[in-house]
Amino acid sequence: MTRFKSCFTVLATVPLLAPGLTAGAATLSIENKTLRVQFDESSASFSVAQKASSSVFLKAGKLDGVAVGIRTGRTRDKVFGAGQSITVTHADGSAASLELFPDLPFLLVRGTSTTAATPPST
Repeated sequence: MTRFKSCFTVLATVPLLAPGLTAGAATLSIENKTLRVQFDESSASFSVAQKASSSVFLKAGKLDGVAVGIRTGRTRDKVFGAGQSITVTHADGSAASLELFPDLPFLLVRGTSTTAATPPST
């Protein structure tokens, strides 16, 4: 298997996650100086709010794929340093992370895709 990483900035509502997690559903949350991100397991969606005004500017964001696991944790980036993440693992082995860093006034969404390597033709 080959793993690919990609990173992009969330600037608008992005099509993101199918149903998968419901039993014992909870709301997971991470925040930095500027933003608060909440992920609702029961609806498999996330929201982003500006902390100063409590204004939610991204509602019901979705991640592609069927979720089989979700967790909060710490992350590290070569450029932005240490941060917090909400990571959603999908049935196909791929994952998506919602990430906040202390001095970064926006949310990063990172995806890791897993694809089967194609055998060489003979």
